[in-house]
Amino acid sequence: MIEAVFDSRQIGEFAGVPAHGAHVRIPYAMSYDVADGVITAVRAYFPMTALRTRLTEAGQPASAMPTT
Repeated sequence: MIEAVFDSRQIGEFAGVPAHGAHVRIPYAMSYDVADGVITAVRAYFPMTALRTRLTEAGQPASAMPTT
């Protein structure tokens, strides 16, 4: 099991959201099943909705951003 932070800048279209150069930092976790020293399964726990929301918000002008 690993907990990590996805830290990146959007340089291409993702999930229909055009690239705006947005920087995002989102925590995620990966779980691995290992048998006889070999990874046999991987599960990723990544908040895709949060990533898409942050990228969408990054492309909006400041006046369109929520104030709360």
